[in-house]
Amino acid sequence: PELKSTGFARDLADYTQEQGWQTYGDVVVRFEQSSNLHTGQFRARGTVNPDVETHPPVIDCARPQSNHAFGAEPGVAPM
Repeated sequence: PELKSTGFARDLADYTQEQGWQTYGDVVVRFEQSSNLHTGQFRARGTVNPDVETHPPVIDCARPQSNHAFGAEPGVAPM
């Protein structure tokens, strides 16, 4: 399958979030040809655009978990 810049940017953004990293703005990918690389190879380089406004952190919408432990159901022997 052909690697598209938008798909690769999405993969990089997902990886960044999974690692707990933050970016100042959107992840943007551009492909450029290089005679130093073989077919199927690519080189990644990152830069920061200082003029981009920061995004607020992504808030996890999952409900908070209870710290309360439930006991065994009545009539069930403890494990």
